[in-house]
Amino acid sequence: MLSTLRVFLNISHDNEHGSMKVGQQAELIKTTLMCVLLTPRFVPADKKFDLLVLALGLLVNVAENHPLNRVALASTECLNSYGTSTEVQNVTAVEALVQLFIQHEKAAQQHERETHDAIPNEPQSGAADPIPVGEEEEAQQGLQEDPLTKALHQAGKHMEDSIIAAYVCLLLGCVIQDSQTLVSVVREQLPSGDFRLMVNILRNFYEFMSLTEVVDSSGGKKILRIIEFLEAC
Repeated sequence: MLSTLRVFLNISHDNEHGSMKVGQQAELIKTTLMCVLLTPRFVPADKKFDLLVLALGLLVNVAENHPLNRVALASTECLNSYGTSTEVQNVTAVEALVQLFIQHEKAAQQHERETHDAIPNEPQSGAADPIPVGEEEEAQQGLQEDPLTKALHQAGKHMEDSIIAAYVCLLLGCVIQDSQTLVSVVREQLPSGDFRLMVNILRNFYEFMSLTEVVDSSGGKKILRIIEFLEAC
């Protein structure tokens, strides 16, 4: 599944004709939405992030430049997000994606708080007490439980949730750009009743991608264009 998503992602990346053709394949949009909203229930935990990023990236590619693909995605009915606390039910794709964004944004905030709490306080100045010889081996074995190690692990989980939330923002921004009705639907479902939360996630995502030099110039412009659109809503 991941290999297939990568192929479609490569075909549609920065390729208007390719993204149009990929998006118009029978059931592709609906099937890819299932990869985002339903399939993560059934894949190993270490594969969920890759699956979500690939599937969301593909949907962004096919929706970005083609109104017909955006209409097809917005009009698709699907199951609500895999992580919602409510029972499984049919909703519109836009509603399900907003649920997914809220879910991962909240998870990112929770991981950030846990990371902050897990970082130990600065040690007092002065020489540290020596470790008795009999306890040195136990200390080495206990390194995996070191609070800073836990904090770094939690930071990684925070970034995963933040990145997924940012991809959902990009997709929603692409899908709703032609419709004030959809803009209102998304705004009403967001906790703050406006797009500030989505804009903040995207700004942090852009800064992270720029810092790591992962994003190219066209990708950066795509993110900034969606930020500007959401700020104007």
